[in-house]
Amino acid sequence: MSSSNCLKVMGLALFTAALLLAAPTQARAEAAGNVNFTFGLKKLSENDWQPVENQREFGIQTDWGGADWPINIAADILVSKDDEGGSAGDFDGNTTEIGVGVRKTWTLTSSCVPISVEAWS
Repeated sequence: MSSSNCLKVMGLALFTAALLLAAPTQARAEAAGNVNFTFGLKKLSENDWQPVENQREFGIQTDWGGADWPINIAADILVSKDDEGGSAGDFDGNTTEIGVGVRKTWTLTSSCVPISVEAWS
């Protein structure tokens, strides 16, 4: 990207940020959303992925929308990775999942929040 294009993009980003910050407080209060982080283990098919079939996974799941919307817009990304070395050589395995869709969140109590997800990867 040329330096003039880079400056245009940065200028547009700063202009957009200024507009968002200048928006009335009430408009910002009417938005709703969630950000969740996941950590875990992804188990892949041993026949296809051995010796890297068990991968550490990290993900970010987000959704946002209006406070009175029945569903929110969702965007998620999950990545996993494993590497193994041995007599047969070094193996690296990784996956990336990007999901976009809609999500419905119900709040039953402050400690119990079940969700329903419809996503397309």
